[in-house]
Amino acid sequence: DGIDFYNLQVGPRASDCGGGLIPLHNRITDFSDTAAIVNELDLVITVDTAVAHLAAALGKPTWILIAALPDWRWRMERDETVWYPSATLFRASKQTGCNTTLAEVRKQLPRQLEFS
Repeated sequence: DGIDFYNLQVGPRASDCGGGLIPLHNRITDFSDTAAIVNELDLVITVDTAVAHLAAALGKPTWILIAALPDWRWRMERDETVWYPSATLFRASKQTGCNTTLAEVRKQLPRQLEFS
């Protein structure tokens, strides 16, 4: 299908991710390495981490999966953020948790790829 998914997780749990993700932890020694990798990606899908802020600050299309009751900066009921014009928020539901969020990401991904 022409889509590659990369794992930017570093640290002791870097190798925990499976599911066909290509691990890059052995290429990342500092945050500038992460920035260089992010610059080469078409889209970053992440939870609210430093990578989310880095990718969005670099202007990369960034999908941030956030909790139903998120940090104040993400507000309560919007899918965009004033902080990062290139970011789209995918909000977990109080009832279904991240299942609905992941389903929405799966639904939106083919549409995003049409425009990449």
